[in-house]
Amino acid sequence: MWESQREVENDPLFLIKKMFDKEQQSIIRDHLGIDLPFIHIFKELISLDQYSTHMMGMYLRQIIVMVYRNFQKNFSMDYDPHSNTNKTEQIVYRVINYIDSYLLQIGDLTEISSQLHYNYSYLSRIFAKKMGMTIQEYYNRKRFDKAVEWLQSGEWNVTQVAEKLQYQSIHSFSKAFRKNFGVSPTEYQALLGSTKKEQCNIKKG
Repeated sequence: MWESQREVENDPLFLIKKMFDKEQQSIIRDHLGIDLPFIHIFKELISLDQYSTHMMGMYLRQIIVMVYRNFQKNFSMDYDPHSNTNKTEQIVYRVINYIDSYLLQIGDLTEISSQLHYNYSYLSRIFAKKMGMTIQEYYNRKRFDKAVEWLQSGEWNVTQVAEKLQYQSIHSFSKAFRKNFGVSPTEYQALLGSTKKEQCNIKKG
């Protein structure tokens, strides 16, 4: 039972549910192109085969994660550190700003506490309470965002992306990427290629 509970709490979607349980704002602008996975779901419904259930499940998880990221992105964009906010929110913003500014230079997350002059346990506690995720989870999410950006641009190959994001090996990067997105970085690049072809065909049609 305890093991099952730990598995649930380690599921990224469980963390997203915790955030939505606290979220009071019900409508948010889409910044990430959430319409695309919906299109893929409709296409799967039109052309059902033995893999459609798996694919639709993957797209639904993608939609949930993208909605979550839209809410988090909105917080980062709308939050003004000079506005009339309480001290806790200002500290959380400083943590976000530090990670966003030094994402590729951070060697150990505990350096944030040294830079901001707060105990790391304290920072972790107030960050998780405000954001619905830990500092480590936010840092990982930003690295995934950067990985996706680079993979989409085609500027770097998978090995180079893993190195630039300071993963110990391409294997650890691929494993983390698959756990987060349901596909490996190489598979993701292949999906990008096929999606671009589909978009071109739609425009031509």
